[in-house]
Amino acid sequence: MSKGILLFAHNNEQIDYGKMAYITARFAKKNLNVPISLVTDKGTLAWMKDNDNIDVEETFDKIIFTDEYVKDKNQIRRYYDGTLEYKKADFKNCFRAWAFEYSPYEQTLVIDVDFLIVNDRTKIIG
Repeated sequence: MSKGILLFAHNNEQIDYGKMAYITARFAKKNLNVPISLVTDKGTLAWMKDNDNIDVEETFDKIIFTDEYVKDKNQIRRYYDGTLEYKKADFKNCFRAWAFEYSPYEQTLVIDVDFLIVNDRTKIIG
């Protein structure tokens, strides 16, 4: 039975979710030794490769694109900076509802890209 981790990363003007996914994936690979797939759009992937020099092929076992849906599914979210000030930006989180359709694994652990697995105690079900 295949087991793996699924991450979602769609950059916006405020947050580099691609870099966060990379860091999360590197920790997970080191500590859990399971395959990791990334659900993203081509713009985020290009940013990861060009601006952060991330070796996408070494880090992610599979890349799943959502480009055909991105334009219609954006939501606006307020991003607070720790004060009463905020900025508005696109928030592309609707894809998580289809996590198990996107997943190439029979057993899937979906985690947020700001969650770091820092030891081997996290277990994939089964």
